[in-house]
Amino acid sequence: MSAASRDPHLANQGSGVVMAASVRVLVDIQPEGGEPVVRPYQLWMWLNGVDDDKVMRGRFYGTNHYRGAVSMDGRVYEASAFEFQGHDALYREGGLCIDLDQDGECHEQREIFLDGDVVPSAEAPVRLELRYP
Repeated sequence: MSAASRDPHLANQGSGVVMAASVRVLVDIQPEGGEPVVRPYQLWMWLNGVDDDKVMRGRFYGTNHYRGAVSMDGRVYEASAFEFQGHDALYREGGLCIDLDQDGECHEQREIFLDGDVVPSAEAPVRLELRYP
C-alpha cells in the first residue's frame, strides 16, 4: 500500500485519548490473468495504549465499499460489496449484498451472499459467481 496523501501529518479525528483518523490509501490489486490496477481504499485507523500506555498498538478497518446493480428475473436490484472482516481491499470475505426487498438497506441475514451461494428469486434460484482480483 502506498499513501495517497501528500501531507503525512494527520489531526486526531477520534474521541479517544491517543489518535484516530480517516486515511485514504492506494492499493495495488493483481487481477487473475491481468495487469495490476491501483484502487483507492479508505481506512479508519486508531492507536490504543497497551500495558499502561507504555506500548502503542495500531488498528484499522476499511470504510469504503463498491455499489452497483444485479439483474435477475427481469428486475434490477441494488448491490454492494464491503468488508466485515479481513480488511485487505479484496472484498472476498464480505460477499455481495443484494437488496432483494428493495428497501435501500442491507439485511445481513437474508441479503448477503458469498461466492457460490444460491440467491432466491421468483423465477428460479440463481447461483452467485463472484469475480475477484
